[in-house]
Amino acid sequence: MKTAPTLALLATAAACLLVAPACSEAIVQHEVPSPDGLLVARYFQVSGGGAAGTVDEYISIDSTDSVLDPFGNGTVLLMSKGGDAELTWVDNRRLKVEIGEWTNVKRQCPLAHGVRIEYSILSEARPSWSTSARDRSAALAKAKQRGEVDAGTDHRRIAECLTAER
Repeated sequence: MKTAPTLALLATAAACLLVAPACSEAIVQHEVPSPDGLLVARYFQVSGGGAAGTVDEYISIDSTDSVLDPFGNGTVLLMSKGGDAELTWVDNRRLKVEIGEWTNVKRQCPLAHGVRIEYSILSEARPSWSTSARDRSAALAKAKQRGEVDAGTDHRRIAECLTAER
């Protein structure tokens, strides 16, 4: 009977949906240690969702000796449709994060592990950024030229962290 393999496949798919983090894949794009070497800022992408496919982008701050935990408490920024980010340590307690204005920001924290995060919103993607970031940047610029987007309005949805210090 063919229903047993079908039921097994459905059970596996349901289990994957219930424990989505276990079915996701995290890929570190950039990793930048703090000047004193005690912390590391990471920009990484987590893909999942099966056939529909989703890609969320994260920036985290963790101790240098820690293993990346995509869903741990070091996450300071959660976004999608960004395509890239620039991470620069100003000093041991300040991190500069540059993201594109086309990015959909879902969570943005001002402070983590005693580090103040300074966010800059760029109107153009950096030449070194991914093709998707450069494409989104160009599309937004064209929409502004056609008057389809108010250039003075911040169209990103920003929700602050639940706690300021993590």
